[in-house]
Amino acid sequence: MSRLNVEELVSGLLEAAMVAGRIAEKQHINNLSNYFNDDGTPITRKFVMGDKEVNVPLYILADHSSMGVHELDIEFDARLIIGDNTPSDLKRSLLGFFKKKEDSHVHNIKGIEVDSGKNPDGSGMAKIKVKFKADEKPEMVSRLVDSFIQGLDDAPQDTKPTKPDAPDDVRAFQDWMDVTHPGWINGKNLNKENGYGSFGPFTRKAWSSWKSEYLNSK
Repeated sequence: MSRLNVEELVSGLLEAAMVAGRIAEKQHINNLSNYFNDDGTPITRKFVMGDKEVNVPLYILADHSSMGVHELDIEFDARLIIGDNTPSDLKRSLLGFFKKKEDSHVHNIKGIEVDSGKNPDGSGMAKIKVKFKADEKPEMVSRLVDSFIQGLDDAPQDTKPTKPDAPDDVRAFQDWMDVTHPGWINGKNLNKENGYGSFGPFTRKAWSSWKSEYLNSK
């Protein structure tokens, strides 16, 4: 193989492990289309138990387990080559200390490169073992997922809009208040002026107090 910086080699192996994990995730996501209709309703199967019929979503009957990468051990022999103190592009992109090329000469950290070649005397060879292990997801991600699940649990079952507690004809009620309860707005009548037809705070308060009287008068 051509020469690679050690960090580039390990990063490439890590990326391969992550891709394998993403394949398992994509399998679960794509599998949803097998158990749900386009409108989001689950595909069900009717079961008869005694004198009852039960529609059971097929999704809860399926096996959703998958193969994943929990631990990955990679071991190989490689020749180590001590490079110069010029940082690799990967180091520059991730570590602030190396981001400015003009500052690269400030440090004396030598780069380490590997390849598959061999020295005639067998020197410079190293056995490299890389182990990747599945890690727990960050706490904040767990909280975000939990909040989404909690939101599903707290979602109202009845999505039909409820009619507000207000008169069918606000203007008629305000006219009735002017006649029946004069001075109902801080000692004054509305007289079809500002707020006429609007179910504002004064009208709302009057409605809560004289609603029954108004409805019985009609």
